[in-house]
Amino acid sequence: MSKKEFFNIFNTLSCVPKILINESAIIFLRNECWIAGNIVDADGFMNISLENAVYCDQKGLHYKMDNFTVRFRQILYLQIPDKCESNNKNYNKMTNQIKTFSLNDYDCIGFDLDNTLVKYNVKEMIFHEYKVISEFLVNRGYSKEFLLKPIEEGADFLQKGLILDFERGNLLRICPDGSIQIAAHGTKFLSRQEIREIYGEKQRWQVTDEYCKDMLVAWNGTLAESIRTCLDYFDMPAALAFARIIDSIDLEKGGRQEKYKVWPDVLAALMSAYARELFATKESKYFEALKKNPEKFIHKCEPKVIDWLKLLKKEKKVFLITGSHIDFATLTAGWAIGENWRDYFHLIICYAKKPGFFTLNRDFLRLDGIKETDPIKAEDMTPGSVYTQGNYRELTKFIAKITEKNDPKILYVGDNLIQDVFTPNKHCNIDTIAIIEEMMSEGINYNPNYEILRSSVWGSYFHTNGEDTLWERIIRKHSKICVPYVEELAKNPLDFKYKTFDPDNCSSCGYYPHDPFDVPTEP
Repeated sequence: MSKKEFFNIFNTLSCVPKILINESAIIFLRNECWIAGNIVDADGFMNISLENAVYCDQKGLHYKMDNFTVRFRQILYLQIPDKCESNNKNYNKMTNQIKTFSLNDYDCIGFDLDNTLVKYNVKEMIFHEYKVISEFLVNRGYSKEFLLKPIEEGADFLQKGLILDFERGNLLRICPDGSIQIAAHGTKFLSRQEIREIYGEKQRWQVTDEYCKDMLVAWNGTLAESIRTCLDYFDMPAALAFARIIDSIDLEKGGRQEKYKVWPDVLAALMSAYARELFATKESKYFEALKKNPEKFIHKCEPKVIDWLKLLKKEKKVFLITGSHIDFATLTAGWAIGENWRDYFHLIICYAKKPGFFTLNRDFLRLDGIKETDPIKAEDMTPGSVYTQGNYRELTKFIAKITEKNDPKILYVGDNLIQDVFTPNKHCNIDTIAIIEEMMSEGINYNPNYEILRSSVWGSYFHTNGEDTLWERIIRKHSKICVPYVEELAKNPLDFKYKTFDPDNCSSCGYYPHDPFDVPTEP
């Protein structure tokens, strides 16, 4: 059964004939005929098979049929029998195959901030980030002709999750097993033959194989000097800058080089925009633009989200873990959520340095304004406070203290698939919800405001030519559900039963409000 078919059965009227299997029913057709019989099978597209049927044509003549199949396009409506002994049994059998959960199952719920509780105007943000990065690199001596080309000309090249092969100047999209799905040298896409010539006949690279076994080795581990994954909307524009620099070098030197040394400068450009100390010094063009025009880049939270956060804090313990320092978090959260944004959380952790927060043992530090001071242990931490850095082990001690439970059940919600989904789930056994805005640029949930997240050259963020991407596999394996924004959670009561992903069932549900696999794209 396909993913689409499985989704239909549990989210559309396609469930009705499934429930009616082994029952007699009458199906009225669009051509003014009808068919009555015993339903023996039905698929997720509402194609229905009957046995011992009677067909009535437009003239009222009846014909007996041992077997008859009705295609969904022929169906006008289906008359449900008044009493069906097998209805409840069939329905229960179907629903028992689906795993569910609700927010009420948890004692404590945690959130990421950027692109989770704080929503950005993604297009404006990405365009501005690229401008800051490219201008820095031009000042470093790189080609003005290539880097300062309008970003609109390269917008289709942008996609979250691309892997940069530093030395070869390549950008990669990989399968869950590490094999290379799609590759480009600079902005020029490579044929399958060219990929094989570079990475071997099986289109595999030892580095990406190791990466898929443990993605943290490319964070601060052994692979950090070989590859970089552009995982969110803050570093996604760096991939385009990197690719354009490779194009410029190849043009200047007459072809591909054996080795490129571009990445350290691109990383320096990112640091010139995002280094936390630059917020206070006013040296970052990125920070200064947000300070000057927050309304251009940051969306206000919808009232229903604010009400939902109030309800959550009343019913649960709620914490926030953000990689942003307190000054930047105050700007973004203050604009999006309100000046009293801290009131919605029992604990706020800034500059958390995820994913290391979930795997290492850094101390929590107190804050004096924006200045970090002395370390603090969980037993001395107070509800309603703000701390920086820290680690998950101490956090769980604090949560156990305020919930008065030895083993509190924790759910974490975030957008970064490595920092907020993979690492906390794999290394800390925390249940997670993935926030993936690409759902708004693909499928029946399409929103033109998110067109910047849709790439016709790299293909769907979730799959390519029938193959899952690495990121789609992480979503299914390491999150309970995936939603495009927090508003999707806020619209439901806390006891709402969500159908979850099931690692043992590739056809399981889990995407809300809709499955994103409806508009395939090819490079």
